[in-house]
Amino acid sequence: MPFACRAATLAMAVMASLAVAACDGPAEDPVPNTVGSLPEPSDPGTLLPVVVETDPPGEGTAPPGALFAGNFCSALTEDDIGAVVFSGLGRGSVTDVPTVALDGCSYPVAAGGEDFFVVVTARSQGDFAGPGTTDEVIDELSGIGDAARGVNRANGYEVYVKVPNGWFSVLTPDATSATALARRAAERADQG
Repeated sequence: MPFACRAATLAMAVMASLAVAACDGPAEDPVPNTVGSLPEPSDPGTLLPVVVETDPPGEGTAPPGALFAGNFCSALTEDDIGAVVFSGLGRGSVTDVPTVALDGCSYPVAAGGEDFFVVVTARSQGDFAGPGTTDEVIDELSGIGDAARGVNRANGYEVYVKVPNGWFSVLTPDATSATALARRAAERADQG
């Protein structure tokens, strides 16, 4: 059969199929309306205003037994910091309001003309178990909380403390001040 005849036969078959489909009538199941209808708008006078609370929770909202009752800036006082000699520079003094973070507190301190921070941070069991990085020596310390470990850092000395209700660390410029302040903070860790 020549090519033109095959093409004509194929075209007639397609047209016949379309004619049968068109004569068959509408489909029995109409396409459902999946969009739906919009609800009637409510009267704006009946809605209560939505107040968006963006401030952190107030005092008393920490779960029972939280470290420092949920306020890490209560770990140390100005008197605690004033009683410590930092890096041989002299006794420290808090120079501004401590900066609160979700997991800690930074105390701005001055001693002997130097400015630095004393930082108290919440820690995990894993942090306590491995406070050192690659080749840092971990010092086992006694008389602080249930257990304590110290590590030299590039910016000071950090004491990791285990207490009955968790773990935290204190970072200062030197080991002596970090140990003394970690001891004071451990006494306040379980306030709830």
